[in-house]
Amino acid sequence: EMTLTWADCNDTVFAINPGVTDIVANGIDDNCDGLEMCYRDSDNDTYGTTTTTWTTITTCIGSGLSLYDTDCNDAVTTTYPWAPELCDGINNDCDLITDEKPDGSICTICERIDLTIPQSECESLRSIFTWSNGSGWNNNNNWLQSIDVDSWYGVWVLSGRVDSLTLSNNNLVWSLGTWLRLPRLATLDISNNQWMNISSVWQLTWLSVLYISDMNLSALPSSIGSLQTLDVLYAQNNSITEIVNTVSQLNDLNIVDLSNNNITTLG
Repeated sequence: EMTLTWADCNDTVFAINPGVTDIVANGIDDNCDGLEMCYRDSDNDTYGTTTTTWTTITTCIGSGLSLYDTDCNDAVTTTYPWAPELCDGINNDCDLITDEKPDGSICTICERIDLTIPQSECESLRSIFTWSNGSGWNNNNNWLQSIDVDSWYGVWVLSGRVDSLTLSNNNLVWSLGTWLRLPRLATLDISNNQWMNISSVWQLTWLSVLYISDMNLSALPSSIGSLQTLDVLYAQNNSITEIVNTVSQLNDLNIVDLSNNNITTLG
């Protein structure tokens, strides 16, 4: 007796014949209909999702097609299983951890590639936050939390650089730290805080306006003479007893207020 069937497209493999159900994305035309059901790869990174599509490309290798359904974000080409993590706030490699580095640590906010200011400036702000007890500030909204540094309380960003830092009456203590790489900072207002070590201000070579009043300072930092662009200095209501010689080197200084101090010596 003879049985008439559709033609077997691979008579050497029992599982391939016109009567079987096509297996999704195995790269084989199991039922010999000339079509294969593949996973759709919308971002063409070779990994797709569980969404399927029929195609005559039975290998599932080609534009918009994939053999895999494990892409956790099929709209982003840098996101797929085992992709390198990019410190961009996205789980690039589709595991359970976002922004892990090769050593297992997690990228800090200052290492994010989508940060709105240079990393060195972010690290400087982080240093200020750490050394002046930022966790105890009256207002530390968004500090070290958002990549939009302009949204950090008291920070003003101009053309991608930190231009102004206004943290007056905010319970800053201890120190500004030793790392102040803010080459475009024009205004610094840390008045009406507790006594702080501010000797590192000499690094702020672009500074034009400095507010350090009401801080119980006993002296101006000797390094203040390095601030050659300083135009305005408010240091009233402290306990300053001596004006250091370096102040006379500030050729651009136009406005100075040292009232309500105990100045007895012009150093």
